[in-house]
Amino acid sequence: MTKSVLEESTFCSNLKMHFAVFLWGFTAILGKLISISALHLVFWRMTIAASLYLMIPSVWKRLKLIPGTIILKALGIGLVISLHWLSFYYSIQVGQSASLTLSCLGTGVLFVIWLDRLMGVTSRISRVAWLVTFFSILGMYFVSQGRNEISLGKSYQWAILLGIMASGLAAIFSVLNKQMLSQIDPLTLSALEMASGSMFSGLILVVIGDLKEVLQVSHMDWLWIIILSLFCTNVPFLLSIQALRKISTLNATVAVNLEPIYGYVLAAYFFDEFRDLNHYFYLGAFILILTVFLMAFGEVRPKKQKV
Repeated sequence: MTKSVLEESTFCSNLKMHFAVFLWGFTAILGKLISISALHLVFWRMTIAASLYLMIPSVWKRLKLIPGTIILKALGIGLVISLHWLSFYYSIQVGQSASLTLSCLGTGVLFVIWLDRLMGVTSRISRVAWLVTFFSILGMYFVSQGRNEISLGKSYQWAILLGIMASGLAAIFSVLNKQMLSQIDPLTLSALEMASGSMFSGLILVVIGDLKEVLQVSHMDWLWIIILSLFCTNVPFLLSIQALRKISTLNATVAVNLEPIYGYVLAAYFFDEFRDLNHYFYLGAFILILTVFLMAFGEVRPKKQKV
């Protein structure tokens, strides 16, 4: 009976994770539709998300019971999340391609493998993990060659660099969130992280003297930002953190790496982005997606040897 309940719980957690990934598939599309800068976009996305979380009375009740050190850790993870989204949206705006940025997220498995090793989650790197590392690098090489004659040159390369940075930061906060779940509930953790990211991006706006311009948002941009904050931030972010209670960070990252599949289809439908990308890009994207399935069927996380 216990085993059955556990399996059902794990199954539900996987469903939550995949539904969150499906909603995240619209993030890059909305990021390209919204005309404001990446910094303004991250500020409003996290501010609105934090406000919605903090409207829930139970969040404030639980906050009073959480030690200050745990709150500080959660706020620190929020900074990493804000940097991830800044890198993500700047990559889209610099490269003018949602597909390119989504491809870069395919390197997420690679980052989690090595983060787990460095943090002692795994005792060694398996053969499959080495293969994933090789194919991730190979896939990104082909993606870097993937723009057609209208190539943006250095802008394209910067977009790739920012996209890979966004992927690495996503791996970091996923690993950290997994560790935090034994100390704080998912809803309160999400609220603290969004509030932290909002304050951090707001501080950047103050330092660079760009705070007044943050209010210059068109009516259509407000609509897209609200949809982005509610349906592509609050709901999937909370679902993903809840899922991490039952599934590993690596399995979660494998699921997240399916986000580019949704994104490619949406980008092709809404923006005709397939016209700007050549066969090298699609070969690289295929290889990156292949690493997802290689991870799923391989023994990437060997158990520690008992002493």
